[in-house]
Parts: sequence; C-alpha cells; structure tokens
Amino acid sequence: MYRLDWYITKQIAIWTAIALLVLVSFRSFNVLVEELGSLRGDYQTLEILYVVLLRTPGYMYEVFPMSLLIGGLMALGGMARNQEITAMRAAGVSVWRLFRALLKSGVLITLVALLIGEGLAPGMRQESEQLRAQWLKSPSILQTKYGVWVRDGDSFVNIQRIKPNGELRSIKTYRFNDDGSLNTMRNALRAEYDDESGWVLRNVKETRFEGDSVVSQTLMKTQMEAHLDADMMSKLGTDPQILSIIDLYEYNRFLHKNEQSVPEYEIAFWSKLAIPALSMLMLLLALPFTINNMRNVDIGRNLVAGALLGVLIYLVNKSASFLALIYAVSPIAVAWVPVLLLAAAIMLYMRRISG
Repeated sequence: MYRLDWYITKQIAIWTAIALLVLVSFRSFNVLVEELGSLRGDYQTLEILYVVLLRTPGYMYEVFPMSLLIGGLMALGGMARNQEITAMRAAGVSVWRLFRALLKSGVLITLVALLIGEGLAPGMRQESEQLRAQWLKSPSILQTKYGVWVRDGDSFVNIQRIKPNGELRSIKTYRFNDDGSLNTMRNALRAEYDDESGWVLRNVKETRFEGDSVVSQTLMKTQMEAHLDADMMSKLGTDPQILSIIDLYEYNRFLHKNEQSVPEYEIAFWSKLAIPALSMLMLLLALPFTINNMRNVDIGRNLVAGALLGVLIYLVNKSASFLALIYAVSPIAVAWVPVLLLAAAIMLYMRRISG
C-alpha cells in the first residue's frame, strides 16, 4: 500500500508541477508586460526580468490550489484511461482507500508549497520592491509587520496603516542632519495627499533638536518633508499579501494592542491560514469527479473542468473577501465558511459514489 501511495503522489506531483509552470508563466508574462510600461532610468528589461523572477514564488503560491486541482484531475484521469484505477479496484482498493492516498499526497505537496509560499515568497517579494524602487530612483520602501518604512534622502517615514483610499494613519517621520544626528521628529495622526502641496500631516506633535535644546510643538497640519508617491502608497495599502502568515499575525496583534483594527490585514491572515486546507480539498475534489466519469474519461474535458472550477472557487473567495470589507463580516467566516462548505460537498459526494 505504501507503493500505491507513492505512485499516486508521484503522478499528482508531476502534473501539478506542469500546471504550475503553465499558470505561473501566464501570470509572470502579464506582470512583465505591465512592468515594461515603467521602463526608465536604470529600470530596463534585464532589471524587470529579475524583479519578475523574484516575485515568482509568490505567484506559485497564488495559483497553487488551482494547479493542485488540475494536477489531480490530470493524474487520476490518466490512470483511469489506462485502466489503472480499475485494476486497483479489482485488487480490493476501495474508493475511501484512494481518498486517503490522495489526502496523504495533498498533505505532502501542500507542505512543500507552504514552505515556498510562506518561507521564500515574502522575503523575495520585499527584495523585489526594494530593487524596483532603487532602479526607478523612488524612495526606498520596506514593508514589515510594524508597518511601512520609507526612506527619501535624509528623511525616514514609518506608516503603521495605509487605508484602501490611500490615506495614511499613525505616521512617524525622522529627519537627520548631514552628520547623522536627529534634526526633527514628527508624530502625526493621519496624512492626506493634496495634488498641489503633496502629503499633508494632520494632528502633528513635532520635536526639533537644536544644539543642546529640544523644542516641541503641536501643529494642526504641516507638509511632509519626504516625497512619497501617492499611487505607490495606495498599492501598498491594498496588498497585505506581501507579508507572511507569522508577520500578519504579529502585525494584527500589534494593532490590537494599540486599539486599532485593519480588516484588510485580518482577512488576509485568515485567508492565508485557509489556503493549505483549500488546496487539499481541491485535490480531493478530483477523486469523485474522476470516479463518476470512469466510463468516459476525457483528459481534455478534465483539464477544462478543473480550470473552470478552480477559477470559480478563486472568484468566490475573492468576492467573499471584498464583501466582508463592505459589510463588516467576520474575517474567520469569510476565510473558512467556503472551505467548510466545499469539505461538506466532497464528503457527501464521496458517500454517494462509495455507497
């Protein structure tokens, strides 16, 4: 039986890798075309290719659930067409035994994907953003679990929260002298972008270090000294996917300690936790689909069905996350209700075909 488990795992891994290669290639090509529109300065074709390459592990994890479903359908479909599943059933292998073999395969392959998606992808994505900003002569940006850090010349800016509309919350700015000593420190409640004057800080506590003296004052509003790109800030505010599960957890805990709530990051945290479970369910879904069509196995139809089903589940998850932001639905429910419904549907279908 261990040989059976290994054989099924090998077939699924091969087809999943092929599906990943195709889907990631499409995803990377789209990003490449988009980035080619930003050609300027030191940011040329080779630099763009390197940036896209650094983002590839993140794209792999993004399309992994769909790839695993397609890989499962292709592997089981090929085995069914070659009468291998029929031979297994004749040898006494039950549908539930095949189900357990798929579950073991899913756990193993998902663990590998998890290491790539949560171990490699976040750091490589941050490096790609740093290099891109450097080549475009933009302010250096570092997104951490404690917010976004931006450097512009002799100024450093820490932004703890960026709203979807681009508004900044809880901003700290530090301006240094040429000798490295601190010149000015500001702590602002929020910042808004004005087309004429740039970023305007509001409700500001300012501290200036002038020789041996320290001068503090409170300002209703003042202009931010650092020059930050408004579009870039808006993109950072809507892309918590750049952080790992651990970083999202610590960032959410940090915000809660400071009596703040950012639904986008909470939804991202619970959704990322659900990805491994969703991925394994997508693979398990391939078994009842294949068993139910044993008499007329069509690899092409399986491929199309897998792609359409994967896209459908992906769109449902994205729509649920979007609606959760609008109607303030629990992030846990948004992430896990679709997973539980899919699990229930698979179990009911399995009972039907095994009975």
